[in-house]
Amino acid sequence: MAISRKKDKSPSKPTVTVFDREPPQSIESERAVLGAVFLDPEVFSRVLEIFNNNVENIFYYGPHQIIFEAMFDIYQTTQDKPDLKAVVGYLETKKRLADIGGISYLTELYNSVPTSANINYYANIVLENALKRKIIEICSETIAKTYEAQTPFKELADETEGKIFSVAMQRRINPIYKLGDFVEQFVKDMSDRFESGEVLTGISTGFANLDEKLCGLQSSEMIVLAARPSVGKTAFALNIAHHVAKEGDGVLIFSLEMSKELLLQRLICMEGKIDGQLMRKAFAGKRVIADIVEASGHICNLPIYIDDTPSINIIELRSKARKHLFANPNVKLVIIDYLQLMNVHRRGENRQVEIAEISRQIKGLSRELKIPILTLCQLSREAEKETSEPRLSHLRESGAIEQDADVVLMLYQDKKEEKESKKLKDPITVHLKIAKQRNGPTGIIDFVFHRRHQTFLEMSGFFEKEEESSPDEAYIDEEESAI
Repeated sequence: MAISRKKDKSPSKPTVTVFDREPPQSIESERAVLGAVFLDPEVFSRVLEIFNNNVENIFYYGPHQIIFEAMFDIYQTTQDKPDLKAVVGYLETKKRLADIGGISYLTELYNSVPTSANINYYANIVLENALKRKIIEICSETIAKTYEAQTPFKELADETEGKIFSVAMQRRINPIYKLGDFVEQFVKDMSDRFESGEVLTGISTGFANLDEKLCGLQSSEMIVLAARPSVGKTAFALNIAHHVAKEGDGVLIFSLEMSKELLLQRLICMEGKIDGQLMRKAFAGKRVIADIVEASGHICNLPIYIDDTPSINIIELRSKARKHLFANPNVKLVIIDYLQLMNVHRRGENRQVEIAEISRQIKGLSRELKIPILTLCQLSREAEKETSEPRLSHLRESGAIEQDADVVLMLYQDKKEEKESKKLKDPITVHLKIAKQRNGPTGIIDFVFHRRHQTFLEMSGFFEKEEESSPDEAYIDEEESAI
């Protein structure tokens, strides 16, 4: 849809004409916002908060947009308030005063508002109309591209959905809180938890030592589980998913590597302690079949949801996750298997840039959905060359993963144990390294991995790094020294 604007000679009574029909707009609300800022420049920060710091094409009437951009430049680049005098001086310097109808129109805006008390109301109307116009623009572009028939449907749908999502995000207002606004509720929640004896603040993984060190999987956190191929990262994630679902919470799994049937097979093996190799054979004894049927009955009603779309892009994943959690609010954990198999909407300069974008989007999604996202990740081949444990620098293709993740877990085997495991030894010893944790200790937990039925069991003990100490242990030491 082509939109054209025709300015009236009298800028105080602007007339906006459009081709086909009038787009959403409210000239009076725009005047009220600008006039309120002139009346009380202190409220400009509130306007920016409502607009989510977006400046481009917020105001429909051209002169109003020029005035608003002048206010923004003054506010951002100088110490002056965006009052009437400052805006006049700015527009004179830029030689744009005539474009907005001169000083007389600015004065008229100043005199048109008796108070700035209602600025939130009018600013929200301005934003609402701006976003509606943006939706019209996006849909018009989509219609044009659809008629051209040069863009594949999937790419066109993903592109449109991504653009509409970005518009929807502009409508979200995240207020800035003063400590006093939420400290009372925080203390109450902490007191209730201590009185109830609740240990975990997050979702239990089913592994006592890991839960103790992480306090469970925390909401709004991106947890990375990294390993070399065939070490057991998918199995470890499924163990966690199985436990979470058994506790009654839903789990959404995006499986880019394995089909839903293979994941189901692993879950059945896990539930019934069934040898996975037997399930792959053409003939299985009656006892095995009976065990499979029994285990299937136990897990068929578990709230585990699987999307096995291969090579899913991050925009599509975010959209699916958002829709699924809206329809299934019982979902408390999302698992992505695995990060390096994902694509971005548009090709980046190189794969590292693309992985960095994917990582950033996953972190943003965890905060948006307010649930933990367990993201599986491959370690680089450099990790195999090392004789000791893997390091954060071994995260494959991007240091952004290390930066974005709140927790980084690494599964690995000792070199000697790895050689022995190639002789089909089962179970095997696998080490889980907490390589990074923003709010807790790092260290190593030992596990026994039964590969035949894909089950992990913790070995007793947790080996903490000497240079690191857990916050609760440090607290105890301080109490003892005080005594």
